[in-house]
Amino acid sequence: MIVDGCFVLNHEIRRQRLSLHYDESSQCWVIADVDASLAIGPPDWYFTDQQILFPSFIDIHVHAREDSSATENYKEDFTSASLAARNGGVSAFMEMPNNRVDPPRDLESYRRKVFLIARSIKQTSVPIVPYVLIDKNSTGAFSFKVPYKVYYGVSVNADPHTSFANKDELKEVLAKYPGEMIAFHCEHPSALKRYVGESTHGTRRPPSAEVDAIHDVIELAVEIGFHPHICHLSTKEGAELCLNAKKRKIPLTFEVAPHHLYFSSEMLESEAELQKISSYFHVNPPIREERDRLYLLEIVKKGLVDFFATDHAPHTLEEKLVKGFSGFPQLDTYGLFIEWLLKYEKVSPVIIAKMCTYAACNFFNPFWESMLLQFPTLQTLNLPKLGQIEKNFLGDFYIVDLYDKEVFSRLTKENLKTKNQHSPFLYRPFTKGLER
Repeated sequence: MIVDGCFVLNHEIRRQRLSLHYDESSQCWVIADVDASLAIGPPDWYFTDQQILFPSFIDIHVHAREDSSATENYKEDFTSASLAARNGGVSAFMEMPNNRVDPPRDLESYRRKVFLIARSIKQTSVPIVPYVLIDKNSTGAFSFKVPYKVYYGVSVNADPHTSFANKDELKEVLAKYPGEMIAFHCEHPSALKRYVGESTHGTRRPPSAEVDAIHDVIELAVEIGFHPHICHLSTKEGAELCLNAKKRKIPLTFEVAPHHLYFSSEMLESEAELQKISSYFHVNPPIREERDRLYLLEIVKKGLVDFFATDHAPHTLEEKLVKGFSGFPQLDTYGLFIEWLLKYEKVSPVIIAKMCTYAACNFFNPFWESMLLQFPTLQTLNLPKLGQIEKNFLGDFYIVDLYDKEVFSRLTKENLKTKNQHSPFLYRPFTKGLER
């Protein structure tokens, strides 16, 4: 199959032709050739200059819920999360370790997690890399390369051993992980404790909780020598700390999530339909003020953000609306949100591709390649390489028609693949972005 279109590359948009073939063993379309000869005749698919093609995206922050106990599979599992990912234009993802039972915290629990992942890949062809949990009882890095996760502050599914109480406690454990990549949930435990009696979710988890935690993490990274990654950055001051750390040549990376780029506390308080379901919008860290949202959008537009990640965190509607659980599903809407950034916020396609594909692949691939070496059964799946428009790489693309302003009307409950079929953007459609 020959595809002729404007592809978003790492530094430019370029019209070129690709030859694709379907690989039966991996059940994937694979790039057979780039700039296939024009002499072969008309292409099978031709896209205009207003239809741009992104190499499919990678989400580095997903809660797929599945563990060896299967106790939370009613919310999501690796297969349903993978189907939601593909529905949103995501070709691979990284899974967070805050499972209620049997999180991957040592080699044996990690192997059990990989077994579940391999079973899903056989059905969906979506590669998944699991983070390994660092908690109070952790004893040091694995002998092979994996991504690690620290909860510096209590979040969903926390137990007494999962999160750290203070900087000294955290330092004692992280001293065993020099040189490693460690992702951090940053909400300082002392701030969460201080504001526990506040009346709203946002005031119980104030901006200072994130800022203070990031400050501690940066100091420990300099002292110990690990690579810190800050998850779901939500505040202007936290972003400024991260950007200043980068100027100091600290090897820090950070991500932003769609809900912190789109929603604000002012919006949730002013719109009647959102006030009625305020508990639905509980996330950790919370939806912040408009000033924070606008600053995060500004640094996205400037190309200063490393990664765009959904923090996909599914619960049932009852758990959201009645029990106020934090997090909501967003894999299905990954691509639609990218379209909102492109069309309504005028973010450069090249910046989008950098955050969502090229940089994300550079982050993902070393850990995936390490998994392949450790688990030969994964190699037998014969999945194509990710993250480039080159021969033998995955031939999946997310197509954006820049003239189609009605694209967001596609979002309905029925076309969501996540198990519980709800989304924050069903309650406030993307098209309302035109009102800004």
